[in-house]
Amino acid sequence: MTPAHDSASIAAAVRSRDELLQCDWTARQIARAVEDGALVRIASAKYIDGEAWRGFWPDQKLLARVIAISANRELRGYFWRESAAALHGLRLYSPPHDRAQLLLPGAGTARSSTFIARSVDQVAEGEVGLLRGTPATSLARTVLDLARLSPPELALGALDHALHLRFGRHRGVPNSPGVVEWLDRLRAEVLSVPHRRGVRRALRVIELADAGAESVLESLGRLRFAQLGYRVSTQSPVLHHDGRLSYFDLELDGLDILCEIDGRSKYLDEDLRKGRSAEEVVIAEKRREDRARGITPKRVIRLMHEDLRTPGTFRAAVRHFKIPPPPEPFR
Repeated sequence: MTPAHDSASIAAAVRSRDELLQCDWTARQIARAVEDGALVRIASAKYIDGEAWRGFWPDQKLLARVIAISANRELRGYFWRESAAALHGLRLYSPPHDRAQLLLPGAGTARSSTFIARSVDQVAEGEVGLLRGTPATSLARTVLDLARLSPPELALGALDHALHLRFGRHRGVPNSPGVVEWLDRLRAEVLSVPHRRGVRRALRVIELADAGAESVLESLGRLRFAQLGYRVSTQSPVLHHDGRLSYFDLELDGLDILCEIDGRSKYLDEDLRKGRSAEEVVIAEKRREDRARGITPKRVIRLMHEDLRTPGTFRAAVRHFKIPPPPEPFR
């Protein structure tokens, strides 16, 4: 999430029907504002400014809905999957659900509604609790559920970010012993119920996890390369003559190819630009690449989000950049 839309600011933007009525709105005005798009109803008797809503990223919209629903004191169950991930502050690539997801442990049936998708699943001790006062699955259970049940494009980015939040920055170095131990524990949890849905998918996501990833697009790029059999290193360093280091998002092992991965937000989002214009960001990136090219024989390529959207668009990009086949396919 961008700093301008953190959980606190999103929570402050959610308004209840009672709050609006106390601010001299009438029921007719509320209905008209919803019809006109000035307000968006995101939960039962909960609203948010329409312009703010349209400026949110998908994971921010999901978090706003979860926050709105969590205010219901009669709420039963625990937020899980993408909804719990949003509460934990994990970055989510294109969440496929716009309804909040509630887990009902031990329930016989689960009935969904307009704003809530309810499910029944097993829960072990320590896997659920209160997260800043909101019922949700633990961080480990959350990333495991994503690895089992969500698209790998989303699950890997969330797991990478969870490692970053839990163990700190791992720039240009392998996963630390602590990271490896935690991933081994996740792997054991998956294998403890071998007939559960999504076990093989989860094991693959855990195998690819890397605490060094710095964005969901970087995680997505690593996934796409792995799907074609390439081995990839994360945040590969290039040493300058003066001792400074430049880091490139990915390096294709055995091929001497460095890869940068960008989305439009890097150039268009004011918070990510940090006061610079889009043109200044482009020039700075170009200079950084030129300096790296001058001190390393490795080839540098740049992939955009559009190149990574689907396996098909990615294969087209691989052909466009004339990337040779992997020297030792990664399976």
